[in-house]
Amino acid sequence: MIHPDTYFRATMLSLGILCTGCDKESTSVYPSTAGQPTAAGSAAAQGGGALVAKNYFQVGMCTCLTGLAAGIDMTQSNYVETPSGNRTSVWTGLVPEYLMPPLTLNPTTGVSSYTYNSYWNGDGDGIYYVSKCIITSDRIATLTLHSKK
Repeated sequence: MIHPDTYFRATMLSLGILCTGCDKESTSVYPSTAGQPTAAGSAAAQGGGALVAKNYFQVGMCTCLTGLAAGIDMTQSNYVETPSGNRTSVWTGLVPEYLMPPLTLNPTTGVSSYTYNSYWNGDGDGIYYVSKCIITSDRIATLTLHSKK
């Protein structure tokens, strides 16, 4: 059985990103004016007590986490919280062609991509998330937020 506090924190992280925004040049967070989300989800405790939630929230993701010139629609595809308090949230979305940043070729993998590193504290709970947004040539953006205690 999932502890209600853990499920609540997973939901609040999702809603925190949904209800807040920021801009690329600022570290301030302000209420989002984006439309209502669509959401469906479930959560299950995995072996060792980790919470794995698949919420599928759709939000207009702020530019401070993607590094793009405008926000894009993203869907939360995964959220994991371990008993030790580590949290990881993964979001994916399609980048419109007009927003595509210049890509850099990785000589080792042969894959062209754009990487934007940032941090975020949208929960107001004092937990900071290190974020990494990777955009590949197929215009798919994958944003990972990670907090380690």
